[in-house]
Amino acid sequence: MNRFNLLKKVVCGMLVAGAIGFVGTSTASATHYPSSCYYKTVIVWEHQTEPVVDWVTKYDHCGRAYEVKVVRYVTVKVPVKKLVKVCY
Repeated sequence: MNRFNLLKKVVCGMLVAGAIGFVGTSTASATHYPSSCYYKTVIVWEHQTEPVVDWVTKYDHCGRAYEVKVVRYVTVKVPVKKLVKVCY
């Protein structure tokens, strides 16, 4: 009977030590930062202003026609590739 009690105490002690070790690692991993990160290429649309050249016909005080170069700016959407860090 003495051996049975000793074996029971040893098994119970191993279970308690295992439970404490398991709980200790789970709380430590909660504060651990993610180690699996990579960079992914993403296409983002941005607005850019680009110059556009137009030739406009104007008239002088005598009624003669002449052309003038006029620059105007147009806002267009342009695709831009960017690297984004993804962690999980």
